[in-house]
Amino acid sequence: MNAAVVRDGDLTVVLEGAARLRWNHQGPDQWSLCGLWPTGDEQRALLERLRAGHPVLVVLEQGPATIGVFRQEVATELDRFESVIESDSLLELAVPVLDWLPEPLASHGREFAARVDALVRTTARDLLPALIVDDGVAGTNLRFARRTGRPGSALGCLDAARHVFASRTPVVDRAMATL
Repeated sequence: MNAAVVRDGDLTVVLEGAARLRWNHQGPDQWSLCGLWPTGDEQRALLERLRAGHPVLVVLEQGPATIGVFRQEVATELDRFESVIESDSLLELAVPVLDWLPEPLASHGREFAARVDALVRTTARDLLPALIVDDGVAGTNLRFARRTGRPGSALGCLDAARHVFASRTPVVDRAMATL
């Protein structure tokens, strides 16, 4: 397991954004960026869980996940990042959003995030919950949630997922066979 995935029984929560970064501990106060979640095997396993009807909540960050790292801290190929901007010895890396999900599931998530962003821009911050959750993707047990900028933890997202899926009947649909 890694920081991008939290599980409780059949329930899976995927944290998009910076949580997808994989770090390797090199020694005292020394870390190196060694990749992005998921690997091919992890992606296949998660999609298989979704095909089997297991509930999956994908939590999208409020904004783009961009990190700055020194070139010597990077121990991975940079081709999986959405963008790479190099300035002297510093790299600015943008984590791609939902690149591990097949279309049209990824499109559904991106469209949901855009709708929530419009709502967040026009709503007083104190009126917003920490997460806004969509109605789900037809024929699946996949739901998306968008952080609104209020504090929240991975365990808080798992608790939210328990509530989101508590009243839903598991869905196993032929449409999922195309994933």
